[in-house]
Amino acid sequence: MPVFIDEVLAEVDTPAAHDASASPPAQQMPLSPETFDLADTLALIAEREARLRVD
Repeated sequence: MPVFIDEVLAEVDTPAAHDASASPPAQQMPLSPETFDLADTLALIAEREARLRVD
């Protein structure tokens, strides 16, 4: 059963800016569609886990 909360307090960490002088990786390979879907799902799970830690 879902629980609805009227008020949410959250701390948001802003990611550090990337150093402009840092060299980019030598090679990057695009993800296959299956790997991209898996990475997207894992990112959603990590985001939800972070939200639950606030409570």
